[in-house]
Amino acid sequence: MHARVDAEPIPPVTVFEARTDAFLSDRRLAAATATYCREMIALDGGDWPMLKLFNQFGRYMVSFLLIHHYQAWRHHDGPPPTLRLLQSSSSLSPRQTASVVAGLRAGSLLAPSTVDGQRPRILAPVPPLTAAIASSALAFLRVADTIEAPVRPRAPMFEADPARQNELIYRSAAFVFAHGSLLDLHPGVNHFTIKDCGYIVLTAVMAAALAPKADAPSLSCRSLARQCRVSRSHIGNLMAHAEQERWFATDGLGRLAWVDEGFLESFKVWTARQMAHHAVLADFILAE
Repeated sequence: MHARVDAEPIPPVTVFEARTDAFLSDRRLAAATATYCREMIALDGGDWPMLKLFNQFGRYMVSFLLIHHYQAWRHHDGPPPTLRLLQSSSSLSPRQTASVVAGLRAGSLLAPSTVDGQRPRILAPVPPLTAAIASSALAFLRVADTIEAPVRPRAPMFEADPARQNELIYRSAAFVFAHGSLLDLHPGVNHFTIKDCGYIVLTAVMAAALAPKADAPSLSCRSLARQCRVSRSHIGNLMAHAEQERWFATDGLGRLAWVDEGFLESFKVWTARQMAHHAVLADFILAE
C-alpha cells in the first residue's frame, strides 16, 4: 500500500533563486566546482556497465522518471508506476524506453513486484539504481555542505538512506515538471549530456581547467575512452565539436590547451544552480 502525503512537493522558485545567488557570490564557488568535477570523474560504475546505461541524458531520464513515478505511488498518492506510465512520460520512444527498462532488469536494478499480486508489474528501483541516479545530486549536495556548513551535514544523511534519495529525486522531478530543466539554461552543458558519457568528459575538462596543471586529469582520448568505456573516436568527436564551437581544446598530449572563459563561467553557474537545487530540496525534506 502507498501512503498519501499532502504537503506541497517543492518550495517556491524564489527560494532556489536566492540560494543560487548566495552560492554565486561566494568566493569558494570555483573550488567547490573543481571538487564536484573530481568526484564525478572518480565514480566507478562497477562490473555492470552503469556508465553506459546512465551517462546519457535520455537513458538517465528513464531511470530518473522511473524513480519519481515509484516514489509518487509509494508516498504521494500517484498511480502505479508501470511501464506504460513510464513510456507516456519519457522523451524516448516507447520501444527505446522499454529497452532501457529491459537493461535495468538484466542488471538486477529493478525489484520484482506487482500491484496487489496482479499484472501490470510496477517498476520498483532497488538501492543501487537509486544510488547511481542520485550520484551527481549527492556530489552537488556534498560541495554545498562545504560552503554552507550546516550543523548536521546533509549529504551523509541522504547517502545512507535510499528512501531519502528516492524522495530527493521525486522532488527534483517535481521541480522540472513545474519550472523546466536547469539544463535549458546551459546549452553547452546540455550538448554533452546527450552524448554517451559526454557529461563525464565535460567534468574532466572542467576539472583540468580549475586545477593546477600538475593535478589536472588526463584528457587524452585513450584515457577518457578507457574510463568511460567508449571508443577513442567517440571521445575525439566530442573534443573536435568543442573546439569547433570555441568552448575548449586539448593540446594533443592529454592536456587542456585553452578554455573559453564564458563557457567555464557558465559551468560554474550551472554548479551553483545545482548546489542550490539539491540543498533547498534536502532542507525541505529534512524539515518534514
